[in-house]
Amino acid sequence: MSRALFRSVLSLDENMLLRVAGGRGLVPVLMASAGVLVLGCGAYGFAMGLWRSPLQAISGALKLPLMFLATAALTAALDVVLSGLLRARIAPVQALTASLLAMAILGSILGSLAPIAAFVSVQMTPPDGALSTPTSHWLLTGHVLVLGAAGIIAVARLRGLLDALIADAAVSRRVLWAWMLTHGIVGAQLSWVLRPFVGNPTLPVRVFRERAWEGSFFEAVYDMTVALMGLGGPICVSLVLLGVVVVVMAHLDPPIEHFELRTDVLALRRKGARAEFLIPLSGIRAVSVELGRVRVDWQQPGDLERSSVELPRTDRSQAQALLEQIAWAARSAGGYRAPGVEGPARSL
Repeated sequence: MSRALFRSVLSLDENMLLRVAGGRGLVPVLMASAGVLVLGCGAYGFAMGLWRSPLQAISGALKLPLMFLATAALTAALDVVLSGLLRARIAPVQALTASLLAMAILGSILGSLAPIAAFVSVQMTPPDGALSTPTSHWLLTGHVLVLGAAGIIAVARLRGLLDALIADAAVSRRVLWAWMLTHGIVGAQLSWVLRPFVGNPTLPVRVFRERAWEGSFFEAVYDMTVALMGLGGPICVSLVLLGVVVVVMAHLDPPIEHFELRTDVLALRRKGARAEFLIPLSGIRAVSVELGRVRVDWQQPGDLERSSVELPRTDRSQAQALLEQIAWAARSAGGYRAPGVEGPARSL
């Protein structure tokens, strides 16, 4: 594995996008991604455990990479199913590669933060039984926030890759957020099972707890927020999560920024997308005007369900003219046949 491959893995450059989209030569990419993940997460896990003891540091260095590798492995099949349900065709090896690429970026972020985490661990008051419980809670909260933010950034970096694999930017964005949700839930629960953090200062250091499978990450977060912020803590966290959901929903379906009617396709470009999305005119099933916008219903070959897009126009007359133009072009391509349209519509 060359230095150029590691650079391509971390930067997700054009060569890496084409390589994953082609589905060839992905084994070295998987190995390089796993290597970056193990090194970066291992360093951060070691830094986390330094506050408690050398044994906890070694345990964290082993558990944190294992946690994220297991997250990528456990979510690979679900990623493929979710992308299929969202009308994106992604091969299993492409989904696994994308997941490990995100984990490699995560590892690079955590590895760069490891010296800071080690400095904080050394500077904090050493653990002293029950008296150190508040300190351990604040350390745990900080590390969870760092891991969560790094995970969100890492998965968000897959947007360019998903745009290369999925033509429609709206579908690409939905797949991205679906993957982010599944990775977050699975990773959170795995963190509860493996517990690669600072440990409980009231208990002796142990690599694996006897009752590791009891409870859940989310119960622990609830109890910890109540302990730190009172009964209003969970409410504050819920409001923040609700705000995140609102922002996500507002960005799931980016509007059409530009469109062009060509010989046999309707070319669309969504806001923020890197490439055009092409709708075959023969696949158009219906065209209608709603509130000054032209709604186009279309169907990909082999799909049972229809998709729809809205093309903005300034007024109803322009929208009606565009409707007639699309209807005539689709009719000429053997697709949608608009009633009452017998000839080419005027150009806009």
